[in-house]
Amino acid sequence: IAIWGNRDYGGGAVKEYANIMAESDFSLLRNENQVFTLDNGKKILFTGLDDALLGNPQFPSPNQMAETSYDILLTHEPDEVSQYQNKGYELILSGHSHGGQIRIGNWRLRNKGSSSADAGLYQRNDRTKLYVNRGIGLTFLPIRFGVPPEIVYYYI
Repeated sequence: IAIWGNRDYGGGAVKEYANIMAESDFSLLRNENQVFTLDNGKKILFTGLDDALLGNPQFPSPNQMAETSYDILLTHEPDEVSQYQNKGYELILSGHSHGGQIRIGNWRLRNKGSSSADAGLYQRNDRTKLYVNRGIGLTFLPIRFGVPPEIVYYYI
């Protein structure tokens, strides 16, 4: 599963991103729901939102949560999570911040869209957790310091 981020729109990538994701066998969600049925019959709902900075995020409907065992929301910028954290999702996955990209003690770079959370797991309410991935990319500076890149693999 993949969603759109601000870098997927910039620099001409918008022309190729959807093709690359399709050729790589990813389901690219833009304001869409997709339900996967596991071998044990349980269903997982993924809701993927468009990028908040350069796209047009719109919460999709109808909501299929009543039919599923677990519900996951994907949104690129963690600052957007506050408006979705009470919609019943168990997990919200985000990125964008690059973990701060450069960290010296408590100081880090701050990207527009990631001032509230920049890396790791956050409990947003009794039901919902947010995981902000540090990713492997860079922002306007071509370096990382004190923030190792990260690829997370989720399995069930």
